[in-house]
Amino acid sequence: FGNLWVAMSKIPDVFAEDDGDYEDDGENPDNVMTKGSENMEDKTKSWKRASQSHHMTPIQTFALPSTPAELKEDPRTSLPILPIPDDMIGPLKFMLKQGQPIIHFIARVDKMNSDGKKWASRFFFITNHAIYALHDDSTVARVIAIQELASITLCENAVLFSSPDDFDLLIRCPGNVDAVKHVTATIYEFKKVTPLLVHVVMSESELLQSAKLQKPKGWKVNPSIPIHTKADLHRQLQILNEHGSFDLDNMDKDPRTGLKIVSVPSEYATTFRGTPFDPNGAEKPLLHFFAQCTKVNHKLKGDARLVMITNSNVYLAYPNGHLQRSIFITLIAQAIKGPNYLALKVPAEFDVMLQFGDKRWDKMLALKKVDECLDVIKAAWKFKNGKDLPVTEDVDVVSSLSLQKPHKWQPSFSAVMTVSDLTNHIRSLGISAPGEANATTYDVL
Repeated sequence: FGNLWVAMSKIPDVFAEDDGDYEDDGENPDNVMTKGSENMEDKTKSWKRASQSHHMTPIQTFALPSTPAELKEDPRTSLPILPIPDDMIGPLKFMLKQGQPIIHFIARVDKMNSDGKKWASRFFFITNHAIYALHDDSTVARVIAIQELASITLCENAVLFSSPDDFDLLIRCPGNVDAVKHVTATIYEFKKVTPLLVHVVMSESELLQSAKLQKPKGWKVNPSIPIHTKADLHRQLQILNEHGSFDLDNMDKDPRTGLKIVSVPSEYATTFRGTPFDPNGAEKPLLHFFAQCTKVNHKLKGDARLVMITNSNVYLAYPNGHLQRSIFITLIAQAIKGPNYLALKVPAEFDVMLQFGDKRWDKMLALKKVDECLDVIKAAWKFKNGKDLPVTEDVDVVSSLSLQKPHKWQPSFSAVMTVSDLTNHIRSLGISAPGEANATTYDVL
């Protein structure tokens, strides 16, 4: 594992001590904290940068009503949750299919067209995550994630939303400019932990002069930004409350999943020296499981391995600490549990079978390790995928597994996240709840 961060051109050297049966999943985690492949010097610098976080105070818990319907505001921002006005329920009834949406501002506005010459009436609303403009037929004209804004510019009757990733949005909303500013700035600061840049000009003509309203070639509305409901928010706050207040500087578990953060045993300090799993390293890895095991290879022989499970990957290393394979948890399609083994079906790549204990193995101890390993994978998988991992039990599973690596298999390593990465993530984006729609969404609520 000491060669984990070597340049890709040198990767085959990592496996020189083995029989060439090296394996890796070829995927990078979709978690927002993921870093790319870097050499050891650059990786060390990035670890140092990640450790330079501000002192964190404990995250508060919230007084919740017994049902989602009773929520009158988002207690994290103190913004009222507004109902859809009666005269808009018809066109916007699609928003009610999943429950009462979290809306902090809603009104009819005029939106400036991309040519900068004509205003058009639109339904306009702001959720806890994004700004929406809809056509009269309820199709989405524009949606901008609030945290992607660069700034907003105001005049007496209009607001310009600066969106550098695509193009700006200019609306006319007489009497509502202050409300739009307040809601947008409050959500932005909650998301980014820094104030939104707000400019003020004297007239609409000045807004038009600075606005970049032309759509980029090939631009399409982003359909993946979700509209959350009171039920989503209520569940999110329950999750936070269940984990209680916690100090981001002294976390012993990942509050998003409830999984304990463990350390590599000190006797492996030499084995993993200088790697992300170094127990004496400057950064503590976001590690949830560590154990010795035996990997059953495609010849049905046993190979000694060390298994580490993080928030997003299952890592297998040789006894000398060099990485053999990393499996992105969301690629696991099924887990098969036996009395002393755990098999993982990975159809996008190839399967893996891990045995715990040896010929003299203690049955209860081996089963305990199997259960611990499976529990971590299940929790991480559910957080990523928003549903339960399929698990079966089988005492004779080998015939159903594909343990042979594909022809011309090439490894590609996944970065190991640190506890500092997690604290920075939570500080800036909050704790996201599981859900099928947000397996790859870094900000859910």
